[in-house]
Amino acid sequence: GNASFNLPVNMSIDDENNLYVVDIKGKNVKAYNAVGAFQGTIGMKELVKPTDVVVKNNKIFVCDIDNNRINIYDKTTKKLLNYFCWNYVSLK
Repeated sequence: GNASFNLPVNMSIDDENNLYVVDIKGKNVKAYNAVGAFQGTIGMKELVKPTDVVVKNNKIFVCDIDNNRINIYDKTTKKLLNYFCWNYVSLK
C-alpha cells in the first residue's frame, strides 16, 4: 500500500495509540501503528469524499460527505462491515 497523502484533513488515535488519517483527496483513510509504521489503507473502493474518522469498539467509523453516509469498517481486517445515513441503514 501507499503511505503518502494527497490531502490529509483529519485524524484519530485509538486506545492502542494507532493513528488513522483521513485523506480527502486520496479518498481513503491511512492506518499507522503506535510507532508510526504504515498498516494499510481503508475505504479505497467505497469512499468518495471522506472527512472524519473515529475508532471505537474495534470499529472504524468514516464520514463520507459526498456519499452522505458513515461507513463502518472492522478495525482488524479494514473491511467494510456496514454503513448508515440519515434515513437508511444497509442490510449488509
